[in-house]
Amino acid sequence: MCRIRVAALGFIALFAQAASAADWPCFRGPNHDNVSTETGWQTDWKAHPPKLLWQAATGNKWGCPVVAGGRVFVHGDDYLGGRAGKETLFALDAAAGKELWKDESSVFAYNNQPITYSPTADGDRVYFYTSSGTLKCLDAATGNPVWVEDLSKSLRAYREVNYGYRCSPVIWQDCVIVTTRGGAPKDAPQEPGPSLVAFDKMTGNLLWTNVQPSIDLKN
Repeated sequence: MCRIRVAALGFIALFAQAASAADWPCFRGPNHDNVSTETGWQTDWKAHPPKLLWQAATGNKWGCPVVAGGRVFVHGDDYLGGRAGKETLFALDAAAGKELWKDESSVFAYNNQPITYSPTADGDRVYFYTSSGTLKCLDAATGNPVWVEDLSKSLRAYREVNYGYRCSPVIWQDCVIVTTRGGAPKDAPQEPGPSLVAFDKMTGNLLWTNVQPSIDLKN
C-alpha cells in the first residue's frame, strides 16, 4: 500500500494492489464514473492486509490524488489557521514515493478549509486550479509552467468567494473546463459574470464562457 499523508489513502492503496495498474488521471477516474476496469483485486484485507510501500507528507487536504504516466499528482496546503498560505501541487514517483517536483501558489486561506479537489493529468501535462482562481497547466515531467491563467484578472472572477474556488479541472476534447464566479464582490452591486469557463488545453486561450442565470429566491 502506498500512503499519502492526510490524503485519500484508499485510492492509492487500491492501485498498489493491481499487478499492472491503469492510470487514474482525474477525479472519479478516466470515465468520470468511479469505475475501474481492472480485475484480480485483493479484497480480504483482514486476512491479507496491504503492505505499506511508501508514504509522503504533502500537507493538508481532503481531495484525491491522481495517477498518470508513473506519477502521482496531489495537492497540499499549509494554511495552519492563517488567512493566507500556499497551495502546492506535488508530483511523486508512483513506485517509490520520491518527490519529483512541486509547484507552489500563494493563496487566501478561505475559511481555513483544506483542499477538497483534485488535479487533472492529460498526456504530458497536468492541470490544477487554486482556491484563489488561478488555473495552471504544467509539464507533467518537470513541473515547468506551460501556461497560467489568473481568472481574477482575465474574467474579473473576484477572489473573495466563500471557501474559495473548489473545482477539479475537466478535460473534454480540446478544452479544459472549470467553474468560476464573475461580477463584483458580494458587498458590491452584482454584475453577471461567467460561471463555467473553457480554455484551450494546449494554449490557455479562452474558448467560451457560460453565465448561470440568476434565481429570484423571493418568488
